[in-house]
Amino acid sequence: MKLERKKTSLYLLALHLALVFETITCQRPDVIASGQTLSGNHTLSSKDGTFELGFFTPGKSRNYYIGIWYKNFVDKTVVWVANRNHPVTNPYDSELKLFPDGNLALLNESKIRIWSSNSTARKDNATLAILLNNGNLLIRDDQDISDIIWQSFDYPTDTWLPGGKIGYNKRKKEKIYLTSWRNAEDPAPSVFSLEVETNETSLVLVYNKTKQYFTTGSWTGRYFVSVPEIQSNPYVLNFGYISDVNESKFTYDLIPKTLTRFMIDVTGQFRQFAWRENYPEHRWGGNWLRPEQCEVPRFCGAFSTCNQLKAPSCNCLQGYEPKLAESWALGDYTDGCTRISPLHCSDVGEVEDTFFFSEGNAIFNPGYRGFTFFRQSGKTSKMRVWIVIGAVGVLFVLLGIVTLVILQLMKRKVGRYNGEAGDLILFKYKDIKKATKEFSEKLGEGGFGSVFKGTLPDSRGIAVKVLKNLRQGEKQFRAEVSTIGQIQHINLVRLKGFCIEDDKRLLVLEYMKNGSLEHHLFRENSNVSLDWKASRVLTTIRGTRGYLAPEWISGEAITAKADVFSYGKLLFEIISGRRNMELLDDGDYFPALVADKISKGEEVLMQFLDQKLKGKANSIELTRACKVACWCIQDDEKNRPTMGLVIQILEGISEVGIPPFPWFLRGFAKDNEYQSIVHEPYTFYTTSSNN
Repeated sequence: MKLERKKTSLYLLALHLALVFETITCQRPDVIASGQTLSGNHTLSSKDGTFELGFFTPGKSRNYYIGIWYKNFVDKTVVWVANRNHPVTNPYDSELKLFPDGNLALLNESKIRIWSSNSTARKDNATLAILLNNGNLLIRDDQDISDIIWQSFDYPTDTWLPGGKIGYNKRKKEKIYLTSWRNAEDPAPSVFSLEVETNETSLVLVYNKTKQYFTTGSWTGRYFVSVPEIQSNPYVLNFGYISDVNESKFTYDLIPKTLTRFMIDVTGQFRQFAWRENYPEHRWGGNWLRPEQCEVPRFCGAFSTCNQLKAPSCNCLQGYEPKLAESWALGDYTDGCTRISPLHCSDVGEVEDTFFFSEGNAIFNPGYRGFTFFRQSGKTSKMRVWIVIGAVGVLFVLLGIVTLVILQLMKRKVGRYNGEAGDLILFKYKDIKKATKEFSEKLGEGGFGSVFKGTLPDSRGIAVKVLKNLRQGEKQFRAEVSTIGQIQHINLVRLKGFCIEDDKRLLVLEYMKNGSLEHHLFRENSNVSLDWKASRVLTTIRGTRGYLAPEWISGEAITAKADVFSYGKLLFEIISGRRNMELLDDGDYFPALVADKISKGEEVLMQFLDQKLKGKANSIELTRACKVACWCIQDDEKNRPTMGLVIQILEGISEVGIPPFPWFLRGFAKDNEYQSIVHEPYTFYTTSSNN
């Protein structure tokens, strides 16, 4: 009798514990237990309150979707959508349910399964769905946290969160990639995607699953060749590539007290947004963007033009209107335009509009695009087609003849060049290969290209810069030829010429026997003191990590003021003897520390000076150099000085006012007062110096 009572007591205790556990599980705000459902305005919330899961409706749409979003932001930022192609109209009659077999499914108003995770557990009634603090939705064993059955990070939509991944699942033989929303009110997959290039280690943007229109370049193990700033930006930690028996993937972690996310926008652009804990309100700031809007193929659709300097970027040709006005209003232009008034050409049969498109590639006439338009109808249209094709063919032949004549004249000019006149030479690629001994001696490498040492037939030394990627490097190539090629100064490296053959872009500069400025600044045990008026060193910095102006990252127009920004960052390195990517021993970022002191009108202490100089510097000159550096790195290029003015100030000919604290440095400032400042436009001014 006692034995039976004991068994009964144990049974009741086990049943009680099971009920308690089930009650605790059901009460957790981040969990859907086996057999439970979620509907209406009920939501899951991650343990730390960062993310929320539930039904949502985008914009003014009347459709509802199951999604995950940032919980506390002013604008609901959705990062994952389950039923992208199958919305519901009534969330109260629909339900998200975790079935006993471990399958998470969405049932619509008619209780028809319209989306599911297609997951199966080893045993029934032993799973739970949980929303983690990183925004990942997991289905796992309710006892073993390592037994993951399914996770949303394996099936991202348009957003790549920290801890998430882009790559390839080797076991399932599936790509893990992003696809943009159709528009702001429709999360259905669009024609733009972000994925890892097959058998490569580069991220690429692809149109309609076939046409690649942007690449980050190969992964070196530390950064992407063409866009090194992704890995080195202040909101990303441990960006890297991992490959094992299960998967190969790119992933990254989150910097403490920050939020960031990469995404492919409805515009077809790869973007990064960021937020810091001490920002004045919960709103995102744009931090990175590629490519430029008008480089996205067919973004504006048929019979339209693209101008990224205007808003909106897309406009219909004269006589045309948006084919779907509602889509255009939501930022989706891919359906293009249609004729406002239909053609009335019944006497010649069926008529359609046709365009021929031609694109120029002349180095000093970039971006040339021309259209030949005609209407074709019946037999007459075929004759007109051949007439137009013949005319275009003749035009190309004439252009070819003119081009050959010009090239021949340039070759003769190269043959007469003696190196003294300052003319630029058009080098042949095979001659550069011979001069550099097949590019065997590498001098250095930057974000846009590598530099090799070479020797001309007359024994003069040269440094050859080889651009790595034509698509991202073309802008850099044109800018350097048009700017450096016009500059002749005793203290500046000279551009001797260039090479442009097929997809090859090379710059030929004079070789500096004194080495690079980087070598003198950062070489250990260096006691070299540089006299700027007596010696020259190689200072090729544009495109290198730590020197990029904000407009290089944001995709805005590039002017000479981008080089002024790079010079300002270089000046900080000259002053401190530290690289821009390094923090001080106490965790401060040197440019932010100097900008803070200068903007407050405080004296710049000698402790800022490079330790190798042992305090041997003029404090007035040091303060002047710090002010110039702060003016050079202003966010708005209009507030940056010209290099001519910079020289006048550094030489003491002119004086300069107090620069404002640069907005992009606010995330590095320890003092919170910069987090809420709204900067007004500043005017850079100087006064005559009496010194």
